Amino acid sequence: MAAHTIDFQTCLSCVKAGEYSIPTSEDHLPFFEAETFHVTYNKWFGQRLLDAKGMDAAFPLGFGLSYTSFSISKLLVGKVRDGRIPVSVQVTNTGSRVGRHIVQVYGKTIADDFPSRVLLGFAPVDLAIRETKSVDISASIRPLMRWSN
Repeated sequence: MAAHTIDFQTCLSCVKAGEYSIPTSEDHLPFFEAETFHVTYNKWFGQRLLDAKGMDAAFPLGFGLSYTSFSISKLLVGKVRDGRIPVSVQVTNTGSRVGRHIVQVYGKTIADDFPSRVLLGFAPVDLAIRETKSVDISASIRPLMRWSN
């Protein structure tokens, strides 16, 4: 298994999270032959391609429309045990409408031919106006693992 470092962060999104990223420019997309009938993608497309090129997405993976706003506080990250990492945060609905927030935990890697960040876990939380709740996630380190010679 390749060596890696773990840098945990939370990412804002909402209930309408998408499964793809939208780049800021068409130039950030892989080459596309307009007359072709078949396209084969490797692992370097969407958010992974943008991350590899060091480019921000106009609408990143997990982006959604929410009619309220949230704040994250009190991030606690435990020690790896049995391939999992306990992560907890407090999420507050700081807006003027009820809403749902999806807390996402990512791991960052430094490895050749491997995505720079991968989703390790997530959890939704429904919040009333000005409500705060604690969210616990048991993040898996399995997405960071890979075989190497």
